[in-house]
Amino acid sequence: MASVGALESEKAEIEARLDSLKAGKAKKVTKEEREQVEKEWKRAGSMARKRVRIERVLWDHICDNYGMDKEQLEEVREVLGLDE
Repeated sequence: MASVGALESEKAEIEARLDSLKAGKAKKVTKEEREQVEKEWKRAGSMARKRVRIERVLWDHICDNYGMDKEQLEEVREVLGLDE
């Protein structure tokens, strides 16, 4: 029952924030700020894709060149933190 109370208080908090947004109290974002955020977002996404690609290449190299069985490969993958 405590979770019901927590959800109701969360709902009230969200509705209060929504009402203030509907009333026009939100901070306006300038075009320059929006462009800057979009540029940073694209850069971060690009870096993430590059890191995934690097991880795949390195992992393929490990699998191909170090004759390990499946259990050893799983251990190496865990040690390197690739399953996170």
